[in-house]
Amino acid sequence: MAKLITVQPGQTLENVALQHYGSVDAVVDLVWDNRALLTDGFSSDLEGGMKLSIREVPYDPAVVSGVALAQVVPTSGTVILPVPMPNGGDYNADYNPDHLTD
Repeated sequence: MAKLITVQPGQTLENVALQHYGSVDAVVDLVWDNRALLTDGFSSDLEGGMKLSIREVPYDPAVVSGVALAQVVPTSGTVILPVPMPNGGDYNADYNPDHLTD
């Protein structure tokens, strides 16, 4: 049995797989089950509002439940602002240049 879901803006195949199957491994199933729509396979870009067919049985029900309980919609369209680093850009204050950021 399958059901249709609506892709949210900024979502990727991996985001949809995590949200509805509980694992990014389900991308293979998503591509296979939607091969008429995702003609470029894994390189397909999703658009908000697209309808995808998903299987009813998730890979990891606990992850799916946790995502739903937290009311999280995984997307890749979110801009994450950098967190300022203490000590002039060095987390552990040893001033080792491999820890410095721009």
